[in-house]
Amino acid sequence: MTDHINDTTTMLYRLARKLWVSSLYANNDKLFEEMKDIKIGDLVIEITTPNLKTSSSKKTIDAIGYLQHYDGNSLYVIKRLANNKIITWSNAEFVKVPNDITTIIRE
Repeated sequence: MTDHINDTTTMLYRLARKLWVSSLYANNDKLFEEMKDIKIGDLVIEITTPNLKTSSSKKTIDAIGYLQHYDGNSLYVIKRLANNKIITWSNAEFVKVPNDITTIIRE
């Protein structure tokens, strides 16, 4: 069961990451602004680590969760999506995973 949860969490992270990258290149200001506007309780992903697979301290499942605290600078505390474990990130940046399809679709 744990492998299934980790695989699903990793897939969701990768899809959200691709959505974030597409907001940078697809001239979709609405999506970009929506993803940058994070609030406590939002489902978020970490976007500053280039390749989480090779990082020794963090894994993909550590990089997606519900935002618990943000200091307004670069310290984030998230509740991991995979198992509700609390993870603290510093010198990182997170963006929101949109939960409204109208944000994703460009008009």
